[in-house]
Amino acid sequence: MRYVTKAEDAVVVNNNAAAVMLVLKNLCAGKEAIISRGELVEIGGSFRIPEVMAASGAKMVEVGATNRTRISDYEKAITSETGVLLKVHQSNFHISGFTEEVKLEELVKLGKKHNLLVIYDMGSGLLRRPETIDLRGEPDVYSTLATGVDLVTFSGDKLLGGPQAGIIAGKKDLVQKIQKDPMMRALRVGKMTLAALNFVIKSYLKDETLKENIPLFMMLERDENKLQDLAEIFSGYLQNHIPCKIVQSEAQVGGGTLPHIKIKSKAVQLILEEKHQAKEMFDYL
Repeated sequence: MRYVTKAEDAVVVNNNAAAVMLVLKNLCAGKEAIISRGELVEIGGSFRIPEVMAASGAKMVEVGATNRTRISDYEKAITSETGVLLKVHQSNFHISGFTEEVKLEELVKLGKKHNLLVIYDMGSGLLRRPETIDLRGEPDVYSTLATGVDLVTFSGDKLLGGPQAGIIAGKKDLVQKIQKDPMMRALRVGKMTLAALNFVIKSYLKDETLKENIPLFMMLERDENKLQDLAEIFSGYLQNHIPCKIVQSEAQVGGGTLPHIKIKSKAVQLILEEKHQAKEMFDYL
């Protein structure tokens, strides 16, 4: 992980919510954590960032509006009680229109000005950007750490493409402090998770191995001919039972990632002329 992302150090826990909680518990318990209102994300299982922050003992301070937050909003909210500036990537939803978001580089600059830690919860966790796959607008860990941010947290699954895990990467002294927390024992991962994660991270060394070894990138790389072949195989299974045809469609990556990207795809459309056909279809499936 250190080699691929150029992080000073990293530690792995069982999921990204645990990673965020551990970071805030060790670096901001009893202090204020400033966050944009537009980044109060709900993650899987109906858990929300404010709840994770509360569990850590940090005091949440909201700034800006749902659609627009400026760097001045953060600066005005800084007090003697402020512990960290927290940014959360909107990885599972997208707001368009009259919007404004503070860039991480601006937040890092503000943190240095006021001697405050800057934490970035990336969520989906792309380690680095493959050249041939369209992942526009999605941050990657390598480029994010290059901004000078103190710590990043992200998932081992989703866009990273590995097993469920949460990774904390960044400044060595901060990571080592977190590693000594007694909660690490409760939130650590097992050997199978570490083995799978190790395999996936090694696959990031080359674009070729990334696309050959990781199902996520293998699927993102599929061209129209391959999608047509898959659609024909699937429709072939159905033809003897339900009339169907192959049509053009749009897909999304899913898994709480890249909500703004539409992927040209193929779909198998079922042709149901009578109600009894629908019942037959569901009995067959």
